[in-house]
Amino acid sequence: MEIRIREAQNQDLKIVGDLFVALLKQQFSIEKHSRLNSAFDPYWFIEAMMNPPVNHILLAVADGKEVGFARLGILYGNGLVPLQTRVRRSETNYLKRVPVIVLGKLRDKLNYWISQLEKRRSIGQIALPIKRGYIADFFVLPEYRRKGVGRALCKASIEWFASKGLLMLELQYLATNEEGKDFWNAMGFEVYRVSARQILQKKAEGGTRNRTGE
Repeated sequence: MEIRIREAQNQDLKIVGDLFVALLKQQFSIEKHSRLNSAFDPYWFIEAMMNPPVNHILLAVADGKEVGFARLGILYGNGLVPLQTRVRRSETNYLKRVPVIVLGKLRDKLNYWISQLEKRRSIGQIALPIKRGYIADFFVLPEYRRKGVGRALCKASIEWFASKGLLMLELQYLATNEEGKDFWNAMGFEVYRVSARQILQKKAEGGTRNRTGE
């Protein structure tokens, strides 16, 4: 099976949108404590996201058919700097926390002045703000998994981030998504932050029933 990775273009909106819808269906089938907003338009969302450099979308093509996609982005903000990694002053200014979509080309022109403000304020920072990659969405059709498509798509994503000179790459997946956990572990990703929660609704309902029965 021939696998090819290409950049998504504006004319691919329907293709990427369909894959994104399939991703949402899978995610909400795993996540039992939430549901999709009926007013949400996934195709409008994808159209808004097809806006480099804020987002970069890759498509996986197998046997002439688009079977997967990855939506990549760059985060500007607080992050833990890896040990023995030197962060340039240009990577720690406050201006780069502001979304590129808001400032656009003005970001570079204002960089100097914001960096001067940052020098005065950095004494109050626990962690330096750094630029890092983020895999926002990643999906391969079930019938094309375990055939090298996901691995090729992930490799192309990492290469794109590396070309931007980023220090690190992050992503999130549901703890109950065992298939996703195995895949990302195989791709070399390590868990470094655990997010925990407690569902209160069941307890509240149980308490109500108990009080009603008294």
